[in-house]
Amino acid sequence: MQNLRPWRRSSLGALLWLIVTLALVGCMSAPKPVIVADYAPDAAMNTQADASGLPQDDAAWWQVFNDALLSDLVKHALHDNLDLQAAQQRLLAERSLSLQVGKNYMPQVGWLSQSVTSASGIDTFYQYGFDVSWELGWFGREDSEKLMAQSALMDSSARLHAIRVTLVGDVVRAYLQLRQAQQAARLQTELAHLIEQRQTLKQTGARLGLLSRQAAEHDLQPLNAVKIQQQHWQTEVELASRRLALLCGLTQPQASWLQTHDLHLPRHYPIARLPVKLLDAQPLVQQARAQLLHSAARAGLARADRYPSISLGAGYFYASNITRNIVFDGDTNSAPSIGPVINIPIFDWGRRRHIEKARQMEMDAAGQDYRQQVRKAYAEVEENLLQLHQLETTIALQDQSTSLAAEDLNRARARVEQGLSGQLPVIATQEQEVQTQEQLLAAEMDAALAYVSLYKSLGGPDEHGSID
Repeated sequence: MQNLRPWRRSSLGALLWLIVTLALVGCMSAPKPVIVADYAPDAAMNTQADASGLPQDDAAWWQVFNDALLSDLVKHALHDNLDLQAAQQRLLAERSLSLQVGKNYMPQVGWLSQSVTSASGIDTFYQYGFDVSWELGWFGREDSEKLMAQSALMDSSARLHAIRVTLVGDVVRAYLQLRQAQQAARLQTELAHLIEQRQTLKQTGARLGLLSRQAAEHDLQPLNAVKIQQQHWQTEVELASRRLALLCGLTQPQASWLQTHDLHLPRHYPIARLPVKLLDAQPLVQQARAQLLHSAARAGLARADRYPSISLGAGYFYASNITRNIVFDGDTNSAPSIGPVINIPIFDWGRRRHIEKARQMEMDAAGQDYRQQVRKAYAEVEENLLQLHQLETTIALQDQSTSLAAEDLNRARARVEQGLSGQLPVIATQEQEVQTQEQLLAAEMDAALAYVSLYKSLGGPDEHGSID
């Protein structure tokens, strides 16, 4: 026994050095992903915009259309839309799960009771007692699992944000299309009435011998074309109202939506200079960032798998021979236990090393995907800004054409009052004025939809990303 004491002392010293070494190595943390921004912090988009325009972070950006019913529809959609409610529940569930991650690396206390038969098959023992276990999240394992939960939470929040942004944009778009269809149908009705008036005048002239019958019947084809367009816009009214009903959580559109309501669209959309950092709130950019964190967490777990997993355990157990003792008295034994549980990879260390390299490559690829998504978001916003600027110029030119058509109509009516002309030139001028109004309405609607697309591409403020 005396010869074993130096061996025990050296083993104890080696064990102590092993514990210290593992404690030092345990300070290693999970790999942090490198998030590269391809733009300067003070860079801005839309350098040609008026810096005194509307702020981009206005939550109720649709109020630029100054329509109370539209604001009410957006409010109801955000409250009653089932897709949004489902995304909110998923975010709450993800938050609840994320709160449990750190608890896996806290001491766990449990109670154990079981029946065990001896190897001889003669005696049966009833064992019971408690055990305490504490898994040490060294080598970045705990940090990696927390990063994994953070990425899942970020992804769920980004998906909720994306649904909200898409929902608001779709509601505004459907409402604008509804009002456009109503106004366009009204203009087509007015145009058909003018064509019928012209046809009546020509038929009267044909009966009086002033025009040929062929010239009088020439208006049937344009009249049919106008009626086809009128039917088209009436169908669009029905379709747009049904889209609104679905977005607002209803099965049928409300009657108040179908009431004719002229929407006075803005001729100019003042947009302040937009800092590029706003792209960080874009839902697809947030999802790409979440994927990057997820890949970094997987790389951290793969690296932690190359090193030992260490747990500390303790317990106190009782055992009673229930074969020989009917009651739990007499032959009952107890014993404590305490010590570390170490799992060291040896033979598959190379395989785990290759897995770690693969996970590192996936993290690098996710970083490239994130950078590419930021570039795509930047290009999409710039494209929408340029399109909006071009459409504003088109509206200004089309507005001039409408004003000129109105002046031509006034001159034609004045010639009729002076007895210098008949009604046919007046009707022709009225038709031109209606057509210019249609073109102006189309240009204004294109600009309004480009404005909607701009805010959808920016993502808008993520004020509903957090739920109370």
